[in-house]
Amino acid sequence: MTVLKKIGIILGILLLLFLILGLVMPKDITVNYTRSIDVPANYLYNMAQDFKAAAAWNPFIAEDPTMEITIE
Repeated sequence: MTVLKKIGIILGILLLLFLILGLVMPKDITVNYTRSIDVPANYLYNMAQDFKAAAAWNPFIAEDPTMEITIE
């Protein structure tokens, strides 16, 4: 067997495996992520309602310290 035939057979098997898995695997996938925060609910509510306090909890500010935030 030549090398090209071996490569063709391997690619064919992989393609067939891909097609079979595509038919067998579930169509919908659901991902749930939950995080618990041990603080009072009114504290979180006040932090989320005050846009000026967003700098204290916004994770994107730590990633980009040159970001300018304007509140109008």
